[in-house]
Amino acid sequence: ESEGESWCKICRIGRPERSKHCFQCGRCVEKRQHHCPIFMTCVGRKNLLWFLIVVVILALEVLFYSSIMISPLFLSSGPIDSHIVSGNPLFLQVNLWGSFVIGIVTFLVCVVLAIIHLVHIGLNLTIQESRFGMKEAYFRLW
Repeated sequence: ESEGESWCKICRIGRPERSKHCFQCGRCVEKRQHHCPIFMTCVGRKNLLWFLIVVVILALEVLFYSSIMISPLFLSSGPIDSHIVSGNPLFLQVNLWGSFVIGIVTFLVCVVLAIIHLVHIGLNLTIQESRFGMKEAYFRLW
């Protein structure tokens, strides 16, 4: 073992300090934040910036589409006319409000996710290091 490396008993390789083994990916990841089930990969040193960019774009996109979803309720002069849409106008309004609420909740989840990762970047900690209260920024499982 060289200075700053540890041995992964699963991969059977030397790994840099602050690397963690991911059992879902089957490999060691440098400065591993978490395994993302949506992207089916680990978020770590090499792709953390791209992960944050995607989360921020997703948040803005959800906010944009939520505002489009709710706009017919505010732009119409009265109840949504039945000649514009087929079906029950009340059903349409409930669907629009429901979609808007789901969009806002998704937006808030994305914002919280981005803030959590930005705070960890600012503190130079990984999610695991902060979760387990590691002061020296190194957590060893093996």
